Amino acid sequence: MFSILLLDANASFCTTFANLLRHSGYHVKIAQNEAEAVALQATDPFDLILLGLPNAESIHTVLQRLPQVKVILHLPADEGASPPLFQIPDGVPIFYKPFQTEEVLAAIYAALISEGVPNGTVRYTPQP
Repeated sequence: MFSILLLDANASFCTTFANLLRHSGYHVKIAQNEAEAVALQATDPFDLILLGLPNAESIHTVLQRLPQVKVILHLPADEGASPPLFQIPDGVPIFYKPFQTEEVLAAIYAALISEGVPNGTVRYTPQP
């Protein structure tokens, strides 16, 4: 069973989406900041991070400190209107809220089954 970390400061989003992921057969952990994520990876490793932290610095820190873990970003809709404040590595899937749950689940599945392939093999963008 694959393990997913929901990394988001919004506890309500994490609880709701964690239930959906568990129902889809994933083991789910929740962290609300990058320090919690790094500590969890050290004690109970996960395969993928669904990352939605509120600022570019936090996102960049996670990408640097956990480079071996596949990442999917989910950002507020207003973030899609302007370029990110830092360079997102090519191929990191990005979804803007509100997103279609089915699209995110498909991206998670695609990222997890591409074992041994570096992050960035598949890029998903939300449908308008």
